[in-house]
Amino acid sequence: MEAFRRGQELSYYHRDEQLSTTFITGGHGDVQNSYQYDAFGIPLETTEQLNNRIRYTGQQYDELTEQYYLRARYYNPVAGRFMQEDVYQGDGLNLYAYCGNNPVVYDDPSGYASTST
Repeated sequence: MEAFRRGQELSYYHRDEQLSTTFITGGHGDVQNSYQYDAFGIPLETTEQLNNRIRYTGQQYDELTEQYYLRARYYNPVAGRFMQEDVYQGDGLNLYAYCGNNPVVYDDPSGYASTST
């Protein structure tokens, strides 16, 4: 379990099997933030008391563009694909594909290559 401190308050990340942030709780177990996503990372329900960027599969979410930053490139969950082509290792003919179009079975924490979860 990971934690972070804001001021004197210690808060804890709670994650699912995809390492997506599902809850953030305070030091006394009170739920401060909660998140639900579809398979491709589209936010379905979000409740926040604290600002938080770490969300779907543990990646940084940019609220302005509604995309996730996966270190090498940006992923758009509505389109279900990357916004830049894969210049590192292409996983197939579609250089914009995210997780071989199957994010339930694969993940891509770097933006370079899919791996089996």
